[in-house]
Amino acid sequence: MSTEKRPPGVMLYFTETRPILALMTDAERMQILEVVLDYAEYDVAPGLSARLSAVWPFFQQMVDRDMETYRKKCEKAAKVASARWEKKVEGD
Repeated sequence: MSTEKRPPGVMLYFTETRPILALMTDAERMQILEVVLDYAEYDVAPGLSARLSAVWPFFQQMVDRDMETYRKKCEKAAKVASARWEKKVEGD
């Protein structure tokens, strides 16, 4: 499991998610939702049926894209906090 900070949740975008979910049964929707949450929260690779394996790359791409955005946001915030701290320490 990855030790990096993970976001508090995932985004499921209407335009990307609804068309895929519309093709699934209720049971498949529940399974893919659980897989998305496990992947996003714990970095667990999914074990899926052949049918769901076909759509997984679309969900994985969304999660990975958002993870990268979150990572960059955290890095930027850490740099700003560090610069602010250094400025305060130099002023003392």
